[in-house]
Amino acid sequence: MLHFYAVNEAGASHRDAGLPCQDAFCALRLAAGPLVACVADGLGSARLSQVGSAVASHSCAHAVARELADDAVPARWRPAIERAFASAEQAVLAAAAERCVDPGELDTTLCCAVFDGSSAAWGNAGDSGALCALEDGTYVPLTAQDRDDEGRVYPLCFDDRWTFGGQGRAASVLLATDGVLECLAPPALAAQGLDPIDTRIARMFLHPQPGDGERLPEVEREASAYFADYPRSLLDDDMTLVALFDDERAPGEREAGYCDGPDWEQVRARAIAALYR
Repeated sequence: MLHFYAVNEAGASHRDAGLPCQDAFCALRLAAGPLVACVADGLGSARLSQVGSAVASHSCAHAVARELADDAVPARWRPAIERAFASAEQAVLAAAAERCVDPGELDTTLCCAVFDGSSAAWGNAGDSGALCALEDGTYVPLTAQDRDDEGRVYPLCFDDRWTFGGQGRAASVLLATDGVLECLAPPALAAQGLDPIDTRIARMFLHPQPGDGERLPEVEREASAYFADYPRSLLDDDMTLVALFDDERAPGEREAGYCDGPDWEQVRARAIAALYR
């Protein structure tokens, strides 16, 4: 049976500054069976970004749910997500007009996925994103973070930057905002041409254990506690993830050592060597 769980909490830097959590999410079970989930991360530079992220994530998920209410055909998911992104953009503009503020005050990222236990479709705007476990237990990124050369994110309003895609042989899917996403897919790995996903951490969230579907509140608490204990030097941003899985159909097992994660000493050595070439 398909299930989802979520973590959505303010990061340490926001708690210290008395700021709200600027992340938001929405996850729904479609009448036809699949799950749809969205995560959104309001830009820290935008005064009402927590409003933008909430409006975008909920508008997108509900737009997909309405269009695919009785439709479980994977080929139709991507077009539905594309139209839902346009609806979400318009909803953010309407929310800005209602508050008589510039739309930039509500800038946000947006990532959406539909999953039925074997196939996934996704859309992405900005530097949130999604990962997937394939049937054979391989972990792969579905999306790429979209930032300019100076590291500034392209939010939802840059509709020419939106990306969409599909993935077959999908056994589980995880959506996350950038803080959590970069724990699972550290940019340093991709920059060195290595496996872009930290397989040790990915296994915790993309490889459900027997009975997880029956203890979702406990699974959520465990996920929250894991990131709450994460070194602040690596994660002090807001933390949001949504995991989609089928508790009757776990990903397969790869060869021994696959989920050991990267050799971080080697990664550091290669990074230092690259600086002094």
